[in-house]
Amino acid sequence: MAVLIRADGYQEIGTGHVMRMLALAEALRERGTEVTLASSGLGDWPKSQAASRGLSIVERDIRPGSGADAAWVVDLAHRSGSTWVVADGYEFRSAFQNSIKAANLRLLLVDDFGHAESYSADIVLNQNLNPDRTLYTDREPGTRLLLGPRYAQVRRAVVELGRREPDSVGALRRVLVTLGGSHPREATRTLAQALAALEERDLEVRFVTGLPRSDALGEAADDHRFVVLPPTNELPELMKWADLAIAGAGITVYELCCIGVPTLLVVLADNQVEPARAIDRLSVQQSLGWHADLTPATITAAVRRLGGDPDARRAMVRAGHALVDGRGSERVVSEMYPPD
Repeated sequence: MAVLIRADGYQEIGTGHVMRMLALAEALRERGTEVTLASSGLGDWPKSQAASRGLSIVERDIRPGSGADAAWVVDLAHRSGSTWVVADGYEFRSAFQNSIKAANLRLLLVDDFGHAESYSADIVLNQNLNPDRTLYTDREPGTRLLLGPRYAQVRRAVVELGRREPDSVGALRRVLVTLGGSHPREATRTLAQALAALEERDLEVRFVTGLPRSDALGEAADDHRFVVLPPTNELPELMKWADLAIAGAGITVYELCCIGVPTLLVVLADNQVEPARAIDRLSVQQSLGWHADLTPATITAAVRRLGGDPDARRAMVRAGHALVDGRGSERVVSEMYPPD
């Protein structure tokens, strides 16, 4: 068996599309499936992650979702012996889907907010909380919908760490800040300034970012409590290390839920607005809101309030566990290749 994944990941658009596809690729590889990643833009970090998982990588400078892109994907799929194409990106609209299907290939489309005019894919996957089914009203009769965090794509390294026990939650001593692959400079600086205002001298803060220390922390760069780390394979371990995470409201949300990390969310893109609101309403994680509207004072107050309430953080751990069990990739693969 062979599958071709079409996804891009670089600083301007973030690495989320590729990283969640790597979670799916892990589940496919466990079934003995060969996986090729086709990309029109791939940063060094996601490229190294794909290679470490045994994926073949093919790159080409091409406009995502264009007719030329569809023709390229069809050719790659046929040459690699792939029967399935998996496309994750907002440019893969109706015409792209139709081209893939016309080539007698099966198609799984990852869609976060109903970005296409209509849907001819065999499967549409939207892992967000409470996705609106009416987004996909205009779809072919045979198009199946996989909706909600039951299908959340969580990397194997996260699942294998195991879950945090709610009773282990205590005083706030360790904070993880990770805003994803886009590395937003101003938002990171605002968070650093807010955390620097906390009086606890034994506080430990780890910032995972592609930015240099001075760019990431600004005036807080001299704070001895802060450590700046580049994108790292150790992120799952850092999640479990943290008493509290401050994270972008992207795919990391589901990994934090799976482990059981109380989290404050920062909304960094339009497509994160509704998922962040939904998860906040359920008290699984708390949303700080749109990144450009944040002030150091409001962030400091939110950290103090949640950090000083262990019961609320224990409840968030339980809610995260209930929402994401880490088996989403397995469920998607079973839909692609149903058991005999």
